[in-house]
Amino acid sequence: FAGYLPRALGEQHAPRFFELARRGTTWLQPSGRWGPLPLRTAWMTGAPCMCKYRYGGAEVSPEPFPAWMQEILGVCMPLCGLPRPSQWP
Repeated sequence: FAGYLPRALGEQHAPRFFELARRGTTWLQPSGRWGPLPLRTAWMTGAPCMCKYRYGGAEVSPEPFPAWMQEILGVCMPLCGLPRPSQWP
């Protein structure tokens, strides 16, 4: 899912959601065929998805969405026209 909704969250949610994501995300530096990639990656999915992220020969296994992600999805997904949790990623 991707969308562009400028200032959709506003000051009410944006700073707090940023801090939740910043503090609650474990960033990994995956390695490919030629060693460590020049990027950090965090890959999270909602159950039952166990899709892996692949990039530049590297593969990252998913982490389950943490509780804070459910809160963020609860605010953001309705803005994208997906009001029911069964519709969310």
